[in-house]
Amino acid sequence: MQSTRTGRATPGPHSEERRAGRVDLALLAALTAMLLTLLAAPTAVAHTELPATGHVAPAAAHGVLVAHHAAQTLVCLGIFAAAGLVVFDLLLLAAPPGTAPGSRRRVRALAGLGAAAAVAGAVASVPATAMWQSGAALPALVDPVLWRTAIGSDAAVAAALTVAGTVVAVGALPRAAGDRAAPAGRLALGGVALAVTSLVVVGHSRTVEPSWLVVTADAVHVAAGVVWSGGILGLLAVLGRARDLPLHQATATLVRFSAVAAGSVLALTVAGVVLGWRILGGVEDLVSTRYGWLLLLKVLVVAGVVGVAAWNRYVLLPRMRARSDPAARDDLHSALHTEGALLLFVLVLTGVLTSLSP
Repeated sequence: MQSTRTGRATPGPHSEERRAGRVDLALLAALTAMLLTLLAAPTAVAHTELPATGHVAPAAAHGVLVAHHAAQTLVCLGIFAAAGLVVFDLLLLAAPPGTAPGSRRRVRALAGLGAAAAVAGAVASVPATAMWQSGAALPALVDPVLWRTAIGSDAAVAAALTVAGTVVAVGALPRAAGDRAAPAGRLALGGVALAVTSLVVVGHSRTVEPSWLVVTADAVHVAAGVVWSGGILGLLAVLGRARDLPLHQATATLVRFSAVAAGSVLALTVAGVVLGWRILGGVEDLVSTRYGWLLLLKVLVVAGVVGVAAWNRYVLLPRMRARSDPAARDDLHSALHTEGALLLFVLVLTGVLTSLSP
């Protein structure tokens, strides 16, 4: 707390961060309750369509569905965080290579956590996907036939790409020292491309025609989401308590991200429309299926994220650039907390949607 001349205490930046954190937790709790309600709603679908073959198998046990949802969600959260933060460090952070060590350490620590989540989710997704597709129960984990099927599946290929991509990207990042032109920088960005590819080689886009259009839209959708997610997480890291990034560099980073985020929103919108059109096929499925309702919820939350991002770009960023408002940086950090909380929920929804049949 800070004191004014009148003797009244005014909240300091850390108090504002704690208040923003409580609001974000309440928002996430409300959205999570809505998601759980939709997932628990009864459905008339008694069978699961296998995404790789189009065949129909008996519905998997509840425990398997939960495991599959959890694994896919971990993969999405981990890849978007790890790959996005690598992109932020190398392409968006407006600090010369080797400078702002505190900010870069925070970015790399978060990227490491993301990579760990992605690897854990990828490993768990291989048997979970095999059980989900075959309609097996959790005791099937001890069945050698299940493991032979799982290891030879597309899910195993995707898991290998996820592990290799995230480990390479995050492992090479410290050696790059913020220099994207260095060999380690190029290697890290190559790992990002590999991790993004892992989210495209499996899923609904592989079974919908025309495949070239849907796969391309899926790749654009994932890449734009990675850049946007990494930008928000990175800004939270460098505008937070590290504070070793000078104001002019912090402002330049915000300007870079603002320009890239505008393109990301456009790419996400166009790619999302194409994917929804080809995967669902019509408006009726959008309002009559669980997948459609969750997709609508995702669109609404993304609209909220775009609204907060617009406020940041057109209201808070000009205040920072003018350097006339010392509270602008803290206000922007609080707004980024809200944007990040909403985006986290979007990523959870994305993980759930990838494990549901439309």
